[in-house]
Amino acid sequence: MLSVPSAPRSASSEHAACAKVLGIGFSYITTLPADLYRPGLLDFVEITPEMLCRAQRDGEVLSIDLVPDRLERARAMCGALPIVVHGVELSIGSALHWNTGYLDMLDRFQAI
Repeated sequence: MLSVPSAPRSASSEHAACAKVLGIGFSYITTLPADLYRPGLLDFVEITPEMLCRAQRDGEVLSIDLVPDRLERARAMCGALPIVVHGVELSIGSALHWNTGYLDMLDRFQAI
C-alpha cells in the first residue's frame, strides 16, 4: 500500500501564519432576507456558482453559463461583501478529462 507523505510541521505552521483571517461568513441563499447580507453582521459571503448558472449540452460540448438575473439578484442581496466561491454540485474534472464548461464558467465568474 502506498503511503501519502505529510507536510513538515514547519511548512504547515508557516502557511497558517500567512493565511488571512476571513471572519464570519454565510452561504448565499436566495430565499433569505437581503438584510442578512450586510457588513457588520457578516464579513464575507460564500457563493455556490452552480446557483447562478444554467448548463446546456450541444452534442458532446457542455456549456455552463451565468444567468444574468440570478447574478444581479446575488449582487443586490450581497452588496459589497467579499465573496468566497465554493462549488459543490459540479466537478472540475475527473481522471478522464477536465470539465471545460465548468472551468470556463468559473473564469467568467471570477472576471466579474
